[in-house]
Amino acid sequence: MTTDGGQRHTSGVTETLRTLTRCVVRYPRQTLLVVLVSCCAALFLTQQRLSFRAQRSDLIDPSAVFHQRWLQYTRWFGDTSDIVVVVEADQPDTIKDVLDRLGQELQQHPALFANVLYKIEPGKLRAKGLQYLTPGELQLGLDRLDSYRPVIAGDWQLTQLASLADRLAYQLSERLRTNPDTAQTSLYRHVDGVATSLNRLLANSDDFVSPWPALIPLDPRQQDQDRQVVYLLNSTGQMGFLKVRPLRDSEALEGSAVAIRKLRDVLESVSGQFRNVQMGATGIPILEFDEMQRSESDMVLASLISIGIVGLLLWFGFRGLRHPLLALIMLSVGVTWAFGFTTLAVGHLNILSVAFAVILIGLGVDFAIHYLARYLELRHRGRMMRPALLETSTTVGT
Repeated sequence: MTTDGGQRHTSGVTETLRTLTRCVVRYPRQTLLVVLVSCCAALFLTQQRLSFRAQRSDLIDPSAVFHQRWLQYTRWFGDTSDIVVVVEADQPDTIKDVLDRLGQELQQHPALFANVLYKIEPGKLRAKGLQYLTPGELQLGLDRLDSYRPVIAGDWQLTQLASLADRLAYQLSERLRTNPDTAQTSLYRHVDGVATSLNRLLANSDDFVSPWPALIPLDPRQQDQDRQVVYLLNSTGQMGFLKVRPLRDSEALEGSAVAIRKLRDVLESVSGQFRNVQMGATGIPILEFDEMQRSESDMVLASLISIGIVGLLLWFGFRGLRHPLLALIMLSVGVTWAFGFTTLAVGHLNILSVAFAVILIGLGVDFAIHYLARYLELRHRGRMMRPALLETSTTVGT
């Protein structure tokens, strides 16, 4: 660099570039070996450790207040959405068979899938049956349980046949005496139950039915529903649904990629076993996974197209092939180093930063154009290769 008085002075960057250029010119083979090894190391590191985050939350400022509330919510309830598998066929029975097969296949992989839901078996809800009773039915059960309190306390003599018959006869006579016009339906039903139990036991000693009435009488239709299986079908019976939650590896940054790939393998395998059946999967995890996959493939395609177009422009501008090819090679080296640095400094890409390779190709080639233009200008003036490289590095190189 020169001052207004014409005196030349140098900066630290200029001296560094001059020294580096001299080393490269003096040891070209060693320099190429170092570049090759560093590129291979960067590529290996990128392939092994660089991950892709498909979650939309990765596009949001982590310090935002609303995002902090979301993170607090996910710590309690999780942040994984469900996947919905849709099965379409003409016959409901076919859909049920497909759902059964899919459900069994997914349940064999508990490390990848959780909460597989495609049918409801009301019989399994019997343990929570009290939650579906009316207050009157619950009170009836409490009253009847209170009447059994002596038996619960250990007075088993009350359950003997003679004692039971005497007590029923006494209760019937008392209620008929006090309320002769009131039908003693519950007592008659209890007497009938005792007689039926005795008759069946006398006819077959292995056929025993408890003579004790149920604590809470249920509608026979409700008892029949306990034995029914309800599948998740639409109103026309031509579409069935299966919901499943994909599990995410806590050490991986690829979302639910492993579970989604396995799910699609299962769908392909099951679809080959049934004819005239269509099935597919949707949901937030599926959409994020497909977006990431498409972004990766588009990034590779766009990078190749960018390199090709830049190469054509360099060939047209410099009227040659050798120097543009060198520029493209060094541009590829710079992009490779950038990937390696990104892997070390950040460790992942998201759906936006995945496109940075294409941007680097468009911006990075500017340096090669400046450097080549200056170098060729000096060569056309008659400078030798080494002096031309030194002057180029210490002028436009800075």
